Amino acid sequence: MCSQGDSMNATDHDKASQNDLILEHLRTRGPITALEAGHTYECLRLGARIWELKRRGVLIDSEMVSVSSGKRVKEYRLANIDVNGQTNLF
Repeated sequence: MCSQGDSMNATDHDKASQNDLILEHLRTRGPITALEAGHTYECLRLGARIWELKRRGVLIDSEMVSVSSGKRVKEYRLANIDVNGQTNLF
């Protein structure tokens, strides 16, 4: 999993692992919020992981949603791309 050989430190490895977990979640379970990422994957910086996934070319959309407490949080999901290569919002 470590493409940089032994030069990758433990923190880099944790980020890469979290990136893979978040991407797999988006692919198989759908949208994710920072609260869910923290509880499920012990990922306390979801925004940073999303940014890194976007840098790798993963198309991710986000929107503000209301949760049961009434607070608004950002929810991330894989972009829905149509046959013409256009991003469709859900």
